[in-house]
Amino acid sequence: MLQMCLDEKVTLLLGVPTVVQGIRQELTSFPSKYKTLKGQLTRFLCGGSAPPGEMIQWFHDTWNIELIQIWGMTEMSPLGTIGRRHARRLDLHIPPTQNQNQQKPGLLVPGVEAKIVDSENMNNVLSWDGKQKGELLVRYVHVKKYFIYFFLSTYLILSQKKKMFKLSRGPSVTKEYFQNPAETKFKGEWLITGDVASFTDKAQLIIRDRSKDMIKSGGEWIESIGMENLVMSLPAVSRACVIGVPHDHWGERPIVVAQLHDGHQLTHADVLTLLAQHYAKFQLPDDLLIWKEVPLTSTLKIDKKVVRKILQEQKYVLPSANKSTQAKLEFVTLLQIQKSNKKNITTDFNLFLGSKLFTLFSLPTFQKKCIVLLFTLIMIYKCFH
Repeated sequence: MLQMCLDEKVTLLLGVPTVVQGIRQELTSFPSKYKTLKGQLTRFLCGGSAPPGEMIQWFHDTWNIELIQIWGMTEMSPLGTIGRRHARRLDLHIPPTQNQNQQKPGLLVPGVEAKIVDSENMNNVLSWDGKQKGELLVRYVHVKKYFIYFFLSTYLILSQKKKMFKLSRGPSVTKEYFQNPAETKFKGEWLITGDVASFTDKAQLIIRDRSKDMIKSGGEWIESIGMENLVMSLPAVSRACVIGVPHDHWGERPIVVAQLHDGHQLTHADVLTLLAQHYAKFQLPDDLLIWKEVPLTSTLKIDKKVVRKILQEQKYVLPSANKSTQAKLEFVTLLQIQKSNKKNITTDFNLFLGSKLFTLFSLPTFQKKCIVLLFTLIMIYKCFH
């Protein structure tokens, strides 16, 4: 691919993070071979999943290439948002060492309307504050309405009334599937994207995760995409995915499945050290699995469906699940021992009591009464405790 870029004087590339990672390895291995690309290849659009921030910065610092994150769907023809370093005029002050805008899918392109709704009640529209997350919906609109809205939204942006600018729509979003009603894919006029997302107060889209890839542990949701990006930023990691594995007590627990570069090593402790700086303790993965190859889809995205199938075939069990089972067994065993000891103590006491009663008849009457009264009180106490 890079040789073709040299021959054809390519200035713009598009690819998923796996392709971007492969190009990075090639550029690192043979920098002199591709030195003429510096200044020629200036932009690299990356979609399908989020590229790590470390990779974005590497391309800028080493090759002066702007790695631009984009988001969209085939049903959107296909572009929905673009995340550039200088997305607005207000961003011109951002220095080259900061790439926060590129770590987000960015701003909606003209012609796309979007909203965030509660996944359990899609009539509940969530605010754009960068914190609330829910199902991402996009919508189709007629061309005439689009032009009216386009000019209105342009005015709102120029006047910096960003909190009012919460929707942008257009005719590029499909409103139906050919010969397929697909009722679960639509909410009225809105297309359900299947992404869990947020919008910042600057109208920047943040993809939290795919709905099907969210991990629910102990009633709390854990996002996999952000964790994957951090693990991918480690020098030893070539590919990584975070998935949820069934757990008897917590429902699901996250684990990391990684593929390493040749000659590199990685431990679970290394991963936890990095992730602990960004995630709560309950969100940290329970295990790290190193595979020779992490499977990819036909579009070179990590195939989590195949990863889950492999784990199921291997009958993988979480280390924490093993510990939990062992702890339960130890607890049950302890209870049995305690009951057994209590039973032995009771038996010994009864034998002791019976042997002493035989000696009562040889004692004076007053002493007999006192001993009987004492034993009666002991038995009453024993019955109620």
